Amino acid sequence: MAYQRSPNHISPQPPMDPYSPSYSPIAYTSPTSFNHQQVFYQPQALSPIQVDDAQYDPNIHPYWRDRVVPRPGFRSPRALGPTQESSRIVIKAPIKPNESGSKQLLPPRSFGSPNQTKRQNKETKETKSKSPEIKPLPGKNHGLDKYAPSFVPQSLRNIQRLIHQLEPLPPVSPFPPSDYSNSFLLPHLVESRESQLLSRPPLSLEEYIPFDASHYHEHWYPILQAEVDCLCTQRSAVVLWNVTDLKLTDWKRSQFSLVVPGLRENYPRLDAGDLVKMRQVIASKNGFTEPFFGTGIAFEARVVASQKREGLVHLYSPTLEEYIQNYFTGIALYLAQTKDHIPFQLPLTFNISFLVNARPFCLMEAAVTDLHGAINVGLEDNLTTKWLFPTIKDITTTPPRWIADSGAPQNDLKWKDRDLNEEQKNAITSVVLRQWPVPYLISGPAGTGKTRTIVEAVLQILSVQPDACILLCAPSNPATDTLVLRLRTSLSPSQMFRLNDHGRAINSVPARIMPYCNIDTSAENKFSIPTFKELMKYRVVTCSCVDANILAQAQCTNRALMRMENEVISSIHPHSTPAPAAKPHWTHLIIDEAAQGSEPEFCIPISVVAADVQVHATGPSAGPGAQLSQPQLILCGDRHQLGPIVSSDEARKAELDMSLLQRLFERPLYANEAATIEHFRPRAHLRKNYRSHPVILMPPSALFYNDTLVPFASNGKMSWSGLPDNRLPVRIIGCESEEECIDEKSTWYNLGEIEVVMRTVRSLMKEANACDPPLKARNIGIISPFRAQVWKMREMLREEGLRDVDVGTVEDWQGRENRVIIVSCVRYNSRFLEDDFQKGLGLFQEPKRMNVAITRAKELLVIIGNPQLLQQDSYWKPYLQFALRNNLYEGPELDLDVDGNYISKLEASLVHNETGGAVDPEKIGVVIAGIVAGEVLRE
Repeated sequence: MAYQRSPNHISPQPPMDPYSPSYSPIAYTSPTSFNHQQVFYQPQALSPIQVDDAQYDPNIHPYWRDRVVPRPGFRSPRALGPTQESSRIVIKAPIKPNESGSKQLLPPRSFGSPNQTKRQNKETKETKSKSPEIKPLPGKNHGLDKYAPSFVPQSLRNIQRLIHQLEPLPPVSPFPPSDYSNSFLLPHLVESRESQLLSRPPLSLEEYIPFDASHYHEHWYPILQAEVDCLCTQRSAVVLWNVTDLKLTDWKRSQFSLVVPGLRENYPRLDAGDLVKMRQVIASKNGFTEPFFGTGIAFEARVVASQKREGLVHLYSPTLEEYIQNYFTGIALYLAQTKDHIPFQLPLTFNISFLVNARPFCLMEAAVTDLHGAINVGLEDNLTTKWLFPTIKDITTTPPRWIADSGAPQNDLKWKDRDLNEEQKNAITSVVLRQWPVPYLISGPAGTGKTRTIVEAVLQILSVQPDACILLCAPSNPATDTLVLRLRTSLSPSQMFRLNDHGRAINSVPARIMPYCNIDTSAENKFSIPTFKELMKYRVVTCSCVDANILAQAQCTNRALMRMENEVISSIHPHSTPAPAAKPHWTHLIIDEAAQGSEPEFCIPISVVAADVQVHATGPSAGPGAQLSQPQLILCGDRHQLGPIVSSDEARKAELDMSLLQRLFERPLYANEAATIEHFRPRAHLRKNYRSHPVILMPPSALFYNDTLVPFASNGKMSWSGLPDNRLPVRIIGCESEEECIDEKSTWYNLGEIEVVMRTVRSLMKEANACDPPLKARNIGIISPFRAQVWKMREMLREEGLRDVDVGTVEDWQGRENRVIIVSCVRYNSRFLEDDFQKGLGLFQEPKRMNVAITRAKELLVIIGNPQLLQQDSYWKPYLQFALRNNLYEGPELDLDVDGNYISKLEASLVHNETGGAVDPEKIGVVIAGIVAGEVLRE
């Protein structure tokens, strides 16, 4: 999508600096009077660009040049070529009803067999790979389309096609330092981990590559390339035209600020370390030449921080600072002496574009290469194969064995958390006291205590296994920080280490876990890695899955350490027969929130812990006191909530958006309960929900969790006049109000829904004392998929003294809860759903995002949205039917049939137990029909 300042509102050029010598990279004719603001520009032939690519990465193919951020240790080339032509994202005309078939409701997941469910998942993926097809809703005729893209003058576009002389940034130093491994590892054992992902153009995904152990790298390589290529194409379409408001914010640190409208909704998604290209633009004022000219000079800047609310990005660009010093001396002297006018708007104009930081994908490809080599080392039953492609044979021929000195282990474990239920204790016992030849999977819906189970498992492993060293990961830094916060009450900084990339901002880390981090004070207080000796002392190392690459680059993997141990022992004791076998340093890899990351992302920590060991058949038990001889892999998450973010349709069709947890659950070993003995099943499913009222659980139990949720929450009671029956604390309020946008569809808000939200909050607070316990403002949470809606609601709540109400996006609420949750869907017009789908936004055609939103509430859930749009969504439609069946809907009349589809056992139990027989016979018939159909399909 292209953003631009309207050409009809171009701000006049700032006055020239009277203390600076005139400068023209090509040719200027400048007035001598300082007060004369006109600048005349006469274009001339560009001088040859001095190209010095000595520090350019030779491992990057020319196809990717000027599209991706250089790897650490390399810089961008001096010659900045033309941007690639790419089609802009255009909002299409609404689809006519007779041109599109209506969305068909899929059979209930909860009623299907495993094979049926797998086929339904495949059909859903194929459907999601296409643009959402939803009938347009009647709306107002505005005449001119106010949402149409703004016009961009051709002269501005022509500047992007020129070759510019780029002033590149210095290379980023590799982290960890290249000499880190030399401090402990024998030189000839140091392995190179250079990725080959960008060494050639993207490969076609049309040719089918089987997904098995022997083609593991061949399968993932083109898929990762397709994702990077798609991101590059999207970034090339995002251009800030004729930017005149670049501001200097810190003169001594060479930092600038820039407003990026789409940043509010992560489009473009800019993270620390990304690069920005700024092509200098000159605006002509004489009326006889082109309105804009390029100077042939471009600058490079690196993103150091971002403020999403303001849409503001902070940039580091010493080359731009040097340019100001050389050619705007007066401004430079002024800025060096005072900070009173910081931020300072510069008298410069740019076309600004963005590069993709492909480094995470390169790290994934390098890890996939490592694991592919480990799979094909010649061992018939090697551990890596059993982790990535476990089979029923693996668990029957090599059953899990005891590794503790106890015959009744569960009774002997001294629980740190005394409120665990039997499901959680059984899962922890299986992880702590058994050695599994395959991954052990822990799944569970929201509110079932998955992270609580992981925390207790970590503490029990450390207690029972004195030699254990755990690598504890999560897909994101916030999720990893949560694990550290929960473990810090039991583990000291000498036992647990929080590993961060050196580029992470220190102020983004909670202060309470800073004692668990390592900071290099000599490198401007950046995160660092401790010495090898110190690192090996920690019992638990926590990091994000991508940051686990720091351990791989430092050669602190099990394979590298075991090879070093074998080399040293065999050299010192050459006559020992047999030579003592090396033991893995990392004994456990535990990944929490394992449904949120892609499989190649998880390959990074797996490549750290996987060891070159062969799994031998040992029988069901090796006897008391058996030692752990191989690392263990434990994955924990909810595959029905937010998953990996994938931009490429091709990569999505190739299932890059499927996590390793979900893929393993679909394999016969985990999906077929009758195939393995129950006692040896390498999985645990937590069903007891300790968060929500049973009525709140009814739709998600049927829609997403195979009708297995069991309510166990002990919450308070809501009393609110907005509910027809306080025993049914769910309300859907229909609102047919059109949405509005900020900065060319960068983010959206809906004033009509905001008013309904505010009315609901006021009503709840007015009746707060009738609740048990009394309701507080901090007990209310509001979820909206768009940040503009979030910010506007926050402002209005503050104006009314309700600043304690917690407002956030769906992603902000992942893993959180509150007594009352209000969901504002925002979207009214179906014409924008395709744009939402491309950007991964909204609550329509996004079942996992919807599932997160409707499972955060403990005592009351209120949903506000356009009912005409809701009833056309395959997942919101049965939710509306649930509301109509139970008189929980308020709003415009709906022409929607109420049937027995997606009736959960909880809802059937409600009808049977709580109505006292006074129920409509037709409703009883619908419920019974739904129950019978469900049982027949389940059988």
